[in-house]
Amino acid sequence: MAFTIRTRLTFWYTTLLFVSLLAFGAIFSYSLLKIFIYRTDNQIISIADMMVHTVINPSGKLFIPKDFDIMLERFFGVRTAGSYIQVLDPHGGILAKSSNMEGFTITVPAPTYRAAFDGATTYEVIEKVGKYPMRVVTKPILHGGRLVAIVQVGTSLEGMDEVFNSLLYILIPGIIASVVVAGAVGWFLARKALKPVIEMTETARKITAENLDERIRADVPQDELGRLAATMNEMIERLEKSFTQIRQFTGDASHELKT
Repeated sequence: MAFTIRTRLTFWYTTLLFVSLLAFGAIFSYSLLKIFIYRTDNQIISIADMMVHTVINPSGKLFIPKDFDIMLERFFGVRTAGSYIQVLDPHGGILAKSSNMEGFTITVPAPTYRAAFDGATTYEVIEKVGKYPMRVVTKPILHGGRLVAIVQVGTSLEGMDEVFNSLLYILIPGIIASVVVAGAVGWFLARKALKPVIEMTETARKITAENLDERIRADVPQDELGRLAATMNEMIERLEKSFTQIRQFTGDASHELKT
């Protein structure tokens, strides 16, 4: 099935627009995700750093006061609201948890534990903590090159999840609406742009051997359609000269035969 030029132009235009909007949405979402993660990591690592300096004394012994998260907020100005803190011993046993962690714990995957044992800080997303995933930093507490304890600070990604769900509900209808509107506008503009071609076609169909003196009119002689009309007019002019010569030859031959 052959499609008209107007249909093909509209299809190409709307397809290009659809792909461009999808690419923009993907890049925008990825950039927004990186910003959220960066800000979340800065928040939880600041709490983890403060915990490292709070729970260990110069001799290397741990001192974990009761309700340490409340103490951090009241006496050190560290905003711990919405953050989950737990302290582990070198073997992974729980030494203390923040007051908002009743009923659950933050798991420590084996690679994370090995990295902490080697003195490395790890950032990761833990999926199965409550209803929403959690961004967690695991930071080792070292003294004299020896692992004394492990501090974990996590925060729920509920806010980020809600933002991206809202963004999804906005982007998808917006992209569909934009493509539909662009398709309608593209169809109209293609029809308007190709209107001279339709007029040229109708004029060319009316030209026969009886009216070769007619010419195709072009609104803008210097554009592509104008040059096409000029070329067709030159062809019609050559045909007119040929028909004139044939008529003259036929007339002369008829006159000679009669004579």
